[in-house]
Amino acid sequence: MNRSKVVSIVAYLMIVAGAIGILWSIQPESNTDTVELPTDAGIFYRMTVSGQLSGHVSGDFEVDVGTVNFYILDSEQYEAYSYDLDPGDSLYSQTGTSGSFSVDLPDTSTYYVCVDHGIGIGPGQTVTIHVKVSGITVMFMAGGAVALVIGVVLAILGFRMKAKEKAAMPLAPAPESQPTDVTMFDTKRKT
Repeated sequence: MNRSKVVSIVAYLMIVAGAIGILWSIQPESNTDTVELPTDAGIFYRMTVSGQLSGHVSGDFEVDVGTVNFYILDSEQYEAYSYDLDPGDSLYSQTGTSGSFSVDLPDTSTYYVCVDHGIGIGPGQTVTIHVKVSGITVMFMAGGAVALVIGVVLAILGFRMKAKEKAAMPLAPAPESQPTDVTMFDTKRKT
């Protein structure tokens, strides 16, 4: 296999990988968890959410018994919350038996979806949480763009190599006239 063909194959693979990376970067992520909160005070559940460029988190929650406190926190808010279950000024908070949420994420940091016992900790509680995160995953977008650019450059290089190889090929000699076994007669009569 000649070099121009190898370069062209690698170029096409890089272009396809780059396109897949870019498309993958805009795919929303979904997660559903069902968690048991035991009766103990000070127990909470957390789900980590990766922030994305132009990110948005939405979904809903539902508890089987009693009420829960539901929060969406950034890293600093979560650090404070994990010590004393006081979220302070959270990105989102709601208390209830169920609810839905929709929050824009300010930047590409890490965020936390947290749930703890509501008023009057009675029996253990089962909480179901559905979370959908949309936005642009910067890592996949950057990787896809780099692979796409490399693929295009390699494709151009492959076309140039092929053109040079074609120009360097010697011309094939013209086929010589071969004698045939057919005799030709002039059908016109001479007068």
